[in-house]
Amino acid sequence: YRQLITAQCDLIMVLGNPTSVTQRLPTAIRLWNRHKNALLLPCGGVVTPGGTATESEQMRETCLAKGVLPDHIVLENRSTNTRENIEFAAPLVHSTGIPQPTVIVVSSPTHMRRVQMNLDRFINLYPQGTSFILYPSNVMRCTRGNWVQNQDMVEETATELGFIHEYIYELGYAHFDF
Repeated sequence: YRQLITAQCDLIMVLGNPTSVTQRLPTAIRLWNRHKNALLLPCGGVVTPGGTATESEQMRETCLAKGVLPDHIVLENRSTNTRENIEFAAPLVHSTGIPQPTVIVVSSPTHMRRVQMNLDRFINLYPQGTSFILYPSNVMRCTRGNWVQNQDMVEETATELGFIHEYIYELGYAHFDF
């Protein structure tokens, strides 16, 4: 991931979930500190029944407290799942007016396959020539060699495989019947 320090970056999209503020957002803020001209795009709507604050608003408050400039934050505050994160962020990327933007997408390591599936599915909604760089948070926590040794990571990976199975079924890939 050293190449990202010098790579062009126009937007840093951080995908919401209940632990985004503590696990994903610190990585996104570190990236923003390396790319001060980039826009930070926290994604996530209201996910708790009866709740009012969105995940993206909670992330915005943390960003401001950590020194991110207010005019560098663009909120996607309607999504409640990965598909919606990717789908609903597209008009916001368009609204920046940046031609052929480079977007770094920050999420957890086990979530990256599903993120990629959704990017493939909704790429046509983004400005032509948009480049995506997937950047996992908590890189040191999950590696090829250690994930099976940590019960939390085994459970997180198993849950993610279940989501991927649902996506494969939803997309109609019958030859992936498992």
